[in-house]
Amino acid sequence: MGYGALRRLRPDIILASASACGAQGPYRHFGGFAPIFSALAGPSHLTGYEDGSPTEMRMSIDLRVGTACVFPIMAALRHRQRTGEGQFIDNSFVDAIASLVGHVMLEPQMTGRSPSRSGNKDAVMAPHNCYPCQGTDRWVSIAVGGDDEWRAFCGATGHSEWAADPRFADAYARKRHEPLLDALVARWTMERTATQVMTTLQHAGVAAVPSFDSRDLAEDPHVRERGFFVPYRTEKDAARIAAGPQWRLPDAPTDARERVIPGMGQHNAYAFQEMLGSPRTMWSGSRVKR
Repeated sequence: MGYGALRRLRPDIILASASACGAQGPYRHFGGFAPIFSALAGPSHLTGYEDGSPTEMRMSIDLRVGTACVFPIMAALRHRQRTGEGQFIDNSFVDAIASLVGHVMLEPQMTGRSPSRSGNKDAVMAPHNCYPCQGTDRWVSIAVGGDDEWRAFCGATGHSEWAADPRFADAYARKRHEPLLDALVARWTMERTATQVMTTLQHAGVAAVPSFDSRDLAEDPHVRERGFFVPYRTEKDAARIAAGPQWRLPDAPTDARERVIPGMGQHNAYAFQEMLGSPRTMWSGSRVKR
């Protein structure tokens, strides 16, 4: 049931196709999964430690591709609203991911050098890393954006002598002596929990947060208060939570009511008969007749 067949049933239908490399080009028949999309689009080569191999990226890539499909669908809906015409949308997973690293294309054009992996380092900021904390596999990310934040960081950590050290006097000096600086910061963070580090530094105006695992995220009081996770139930009445809308509209409700997720084929009648206008003989129960 391609776009041509669907359009004959309903001329104003909008069909969004999302494939690995799109419907045009020499790679159009290539298959792939998220690691393939990120490799072919460039982020894998940019992600990882300086002395390591490119990083295989997975679930986050799929989510970004799904988000990238929303905008052309909205444009097609607007076009249909104005003209009554449907649309076929050809969306390439690789194109969607490559669009996120467009700024990286400037460096080889300007300098002849192609950017590569830099681990947790930033091109300018230091300290800028993920540091170990008390506990097993507990970490905190810290990013100091400028000299004012650096002085606040030194005061919050109780190491005012770092601010007076000429090796750390400004951003350029801190970047030159980054390995030494990272060792000093790690020595301080290892004596505290990730939450303690976050609280101490955030109160001083320095960006610092723990590296949350899934349980940390689900139990975080800030995320809970915002109502990000939405409760639902399975067909067997098991309670679950899922991610809800990431935005808030003050004048329009965006909360999702607790509901039971639909069963297999539950909405076939609506999709085939009401949306596509197909005669009932084309579908039966949860299966479509050939």
